[in-house]
Amino acid sequence: MIRQNRKFEHQAEDSKPVVSRGRAGDFNRNRAPVRRPVPARPSTVSPVSKEDMVRFVALGGLEEVGRNMMALEYKDEIIVVDMGLQFPEEDTPGIDYIIPNTTYLEERKHKVKAVVITHAHLDHIGAVPYLMGKVGNPPVYTAALTKEMILRRQEEFTNAPKLDIRVVQNHDKVRLSEHFEAEFFGVTHAIPDTLGMILKTPIGNIVHFAEMKFDYDKDGKPQGLDEYERIGKMGVHTLFLDSTGAVKPGFSLSERIVEKNIEEIFKKADGRVIVGAFSTLLVRISEIIKIAEKYDRKIGSFRPAPKGSRTRA
Repeated sequence: MIRQNRKFEHQAEDSKPVVSRGRAGDFNRNRAPVRRPVPARPSTVSPVSKEDMVRFVALGGLEEVGRNMMALEYKDEIIVVDMGLQFPEEDTPGIDYIIPNTTYLEERKHKVKAVVITHAHLDHIGAVPYLMGKVGNPPVYTAALTKEMILRRQEEFTNAPKLDIRVVQNHDKVRLSEHFEAEFFGVTHAIPDTLGMILKTPIGNIVHFAEMKFDYDKDGKPQGLDEYERIGKMGVHTLFLDSTGAVKPGFSLSERIVEKNIEEIFKKADGRVIVGAFSTLLVRISEIIKIAEKYDRKIGSFRPAPKGSRTRA
């Protein structure tokens, strides 16, 4: 949920009103919910015109898995974050994938100053060949691995415009436009080189954590909390945080535990071991290779042929 205030405007096609429910004691079988008045707090934000607001435009990725794309707009400048696709579901038969509707950006492509790609999963880079030309082909800021993944995919689209990709690293600071400056930081994810971003704007710091998780050491202690503390001390006006699985209690399983279990399987198996994994789970795949080498096993890889392609025996 995004909290709105006088300097931050949220725009989405499917906006729904936020319903605040009372405490359990406010309900019984015969009574309607009691709405308790909330004491007004003195405002610390001075009134500003609509032109001085930062507008958040959700183009995909909210309340769904995939199609991640958003834009932040201030006056005549727009910064785009991610440009992904969404894989089809049961209600979209015959569709290979779905890309964001960029009509809003196409009508304002002269304002689009930069695109920031947080990591190399297809739900964050998959729509780049289709949409970059439509939004004016602005500079792309991303990490080295993500750059190579984007360029490899671009080879399949010979008519797509040549991209201007600028590599950034952990703690790099980049002036994206007159009013937007980005400071990048690394986060833990299933694919290396995933970047979060502190977007410094005229209204304050907007922090985007990309997709992330906490990883734990062998003693079960979370790692990397110092970076989160550093960012918090900088002052955060608005926070964008990955919420996949957030409604489920508990914690994500540490990769150390996964690796230990996989190693036990390799250690005990007499014959061939077949491991299935997403091709973009590079961290896990690299650990599987190390484990296989440790137990002197030969490694073979198999990737299914693309949909619609022909294979020969």
